[in-house]
This record gives sequence, structure tokens and C-alpha cells, in this order.
Amino acid sequence: MKTIIILLIGLLVGLGVGWYFGYTKPIAKANRDAHQEMLATESDDSMAAIIAVRAIPLIESGDTQKAVGWLVKPVGSYYRVYGLHAGMNDERLKLRGMIEQLASTNSAVDAEIHRKVE
Repeated sequence: MKTIIILLIGLLVGLGVGWYFGYTKPIAKANRDAHQEMLATESDDSMAAIIAVRAIPLIESGDTQKAVGWLVKPVGSYYRVYGLHAGMNDERLKLRGMIEQLASTNSAVDAEIHRKVE
């Protein structure tokens, strides 16, 4: 009888420890990973918002050249970092083609994508 009680207690303790380390720890890690992903997305969204907040008043006031100057910076940055090294990534290849097509008709975009970064 004592042996059965000891085995049951050991089984319950084992189940509790297994549940704790097998269930709660992975969920905590997944939550941390999701939080990191949200922070990265927020950074991208805030950069887009900053550029838009700068460009919209310039467009509304008629200073379109200055607005284009703000808008071409992320285009050139993307092109230099991802467009030139698109590999076989369909999304990158498609966007690179769009950027190159725009650069063929817009000198500001052309100058920005060919600008040397120091």
C-alpha cells in the first residue's frame, strides 16, 4: 500500500513538473518572440509614418520636390539593401522591377538608388 501511494505521488509530481516545463515554458518563449516581432513591426510602421508626416504637408503646400526628396530615401535604401540582392525572392524581384521602372522616368529616384552610401 505504501508503495502504491509513493508511486502515485511520484506520478503526480512528475506530471506537474512535465506540464510546467513542457507547456508553460514554450508558451512564455512564444510570447517573448511575438513581442519582439511586434517591436520590429512597430519600428517599420513608425518609419513609414514619420516619412508620411513629413511629406504630406510638403505636398499640400505645393513643395512637391521636397516631398519627393523625403519619399525617395526609403526607396533608395530598400533598393540598395534588398533590391540588389533579390536572389530568387519573387516579392523582392517584383519591387525591384517597379523601382527600376520608376527610376527610368524619375531622376530623383534614379539618383537615390545609385547613391553611394558612406
